[in-house]
Amino acid sequence: MERLRKQRQKQLERYSLDNVFKDIEEKLDNVLRLEREGIDERLKSATDGSAQRILERVAKKRREHLDNLPQEPGGAIRELQGYEFMDQRAEQAFQKLLEEIKQNVVNTYFKQMASRWANVATGHQRASRNGTGPQRIGAPEARGRARRATGSTTTRTS
Repeated sequence: MERLRKQRQKQLERYSLDNVFKDIEEKLDNVLRLEREGIDERLKSATDGSAQRILERVAKKRREHLDNLPQEPGGAIRELQGYEFMDQRAEQAFQKLLEEIKQNVVNTYFKQMASRWANVATGHQRASRNGTGPQRIGAPEARGRARRATGSTTTRTS
């Protein structure tokens, strides 16, 4: 029964992680879409000829940077952390994505720690019921009874 429960928990965690990664990919795609749209809007809004040429060069470099991002979300996110966004909405969406990722990492860490502590506590409870718990093995009364039973009269010196 315990094995089935653990197997079920692993499946739930796997699907939960799949959903988290899918959500990150979707939000990253949204950030990239917003930035590309923002670049296009900035180009359309430039009216001065010299400003238009400078903006076109900057926009070209930014598009190339976006086009050359790694395919995997982790690599793309790392690259974008040093990227100077042209669109404020894209930058805000990216910062929000980073915060969500950080929060997910913290939540996962604390869930794992709570699970480990629960397992430790369960193990101690079982050991206590079986008479093999640490409080019984190392108890001073138990050591004294063991010495008396074996006839040992070893004394500690300080």
